[in-house]
Amino acid sequence: MELRSLTRLRVTLLETQTAFKNRVHKVLQICNIRLASKLSNIFGRDGQMLLNALMKGESIDEVIDKYASERLKKKREEVKESILGALGEADIIELKICLENINRLEEQIRQLNAKIATLVNKKDVERVSKVPGLGEVSASAVIAEIADPERFQNEKKLYSWSGLAPSTYQTAGKTAKTGHITKKGNKWLRRIMAQCATVAIKARNSQIRQFYLRIKGRRGHKIAIVATARKLLGIIWHLLITGEEYIDRHYVKKTITKSRKETLKLALKKLYPFSDRQDTPS
Repeated sequence: MELRSLTRLRVTLLETQTAFKNRVHKVLQICNIRLASKLSNIFGRDGQMLLNALMKGESIDEVIDKYASERLKKKREEVKESILGALGEADIIELKICLENINRLEEQIRQLNAKIATLVNKKDVERVSKVPGLGEVSASAVIAEIADPERFQNEKKLYSWSGLAPSTYQTAGKTAKTGHITKKGNKWLRRIMAQCATVAIKARNSQIRQFYLRIKGRRGHKIAIVATARKLLGIIWHLLITGEEYIDRHYVKKTITKSRKETLKLALKKLYPFSDRQDTPS
């Protein structure tokens, strides 16, 4: 329960931080300042340095010369051209408050991550984070929500508990048909899995992506994402129960070496009935 409470708090802090970041983008957009189009992250060191300079009315050239990284110095003219407007007094106050909260939340999230790392099973996190769409943060959150995987007799029980199981209904006493997911269950786990599925389908040459594309072709993107989230959850449950390593013969993360691939078992074979098909794209 302690681990689950901390991972849920981390989600709340991240959402709050994102809200403040969106607020900053909105203020800059209204003021016709397009730094986001020139910098990959305006909340990084260079980005916040430029924002502080704008709020203080300092010369952009002088600030870049004194404090900017070499990468930003090469973009000097582009950055200057992106600043088409000016900040008003109210805009400056709003930006200052937003940035202070963003940095404060960043430190709190860092502290939470450190504490979570001491509570979670590191081997389980490492094992689960090898699945496409998951990293250490999402893996620890999923593990925290599932808690003891052995309390679920099979993956279908976990689907129902998370609210990812499709609903069933009957018409005139005929065979039950499936409908939308029930959404009756652990909303935290359901949301995490949906986010992981959205990332996983971008993993090229992976079985997860092939699974998504086949469902999408028949039933559309939304249903395919839910089905992929359910698939990922089943994989994670299987890994936690068996202690096996995840491996996809079409997709292997760069951290797995060739020698390790030769010794790893093909985990979750029963979850991939299409894996032995000859027409599976490589």
